[in-house]
Amino acid sequence: CYSLIIIIMAKSFYIGVDVARSAIKEMSDFMTALIPVLVTLIASAGGFVEASIMDPVIIGAITISTNLFTNIIIPVISMSFVLQFVNNLSSEYKIDKLTKLLNQCALWAQGIIMTAFVGIMTVRGITSKSIDEVTAKTAKFAVDNFVPVVGKSLSDAVATVAGYSFLLKNALSSLGLLIIIMILIFPIIKLIIMIVLYKLTAALIEPISDGRLVNCINSAGDSLVLIMACLICVSVMFFIMIAMLASAGKVMV
Repeated sequence: CYSLIIIIMAKSFYIGVDVARSAIKEMSDFMTALIPVLVTLIASAGGFVEASIMDPVIIGAITISTNLFTNIIIPVISMSFVLQFVNNLSSEYKIDKLTKLLNQCALWAQGIIMTAFVGIMTVRGITSKSIDEVTAKTAKFAVDNFVPVVGKSLSDAVATVAGYSFLLKNALSSLGLLIIIMILIFPIIKLIIMIVLYKLTAALIEPISDGRLVNCINSAGDSLVLIMACLICVSVMFFIMIAMLASAGKVMV
């Protein structure tokens, strides 16, 4: 009976894992398509250096972070889930500490990746923004004073185009945030429902069932919580990325 229930639980658990992985991949593919458009609009708004530095940094951050979550952290959580079954097979040989260590490693890895990502995204634009501001002001002064007759009109036209590019970039960023939320919301709802079912089942069968089975069902819910945390971490990183892109490119405006 214990083996049959383990098989059923493992099948449902890996359905939850596939839901999270698919959502992460969809968000990553969408961001990979959205970022070049936003970076182009930043360049058209006057942030040439900022755009040239931002593009490889952001694309690299998207690729590396999603690969770390899907290929390292989620497999570690899945391994912890399997070891919980092994831990409850026998009352004499226990590996509680190993499973807890794997869960802690998954949590630490999520925190480290989030911290590194926010730090890189915050620091990357400071110097480039200053260079863009100096370059834009110098170019505007040169056009105003050294281009005869139409210099003032030409510089005003460039500033107007940059302003419209900035507005378009903000609108596209808002649309990007909305699409990320739409990609995220249904997998999150599915995972929450699965977690509640696991936890509720463990609570209801505890008075009448074997303790090992209760522990396994409860640990499956805990592992799915970690899987959902991975999905939320990736979505938060993408939110921060789009928000920083929305605030960039104000040089010529």
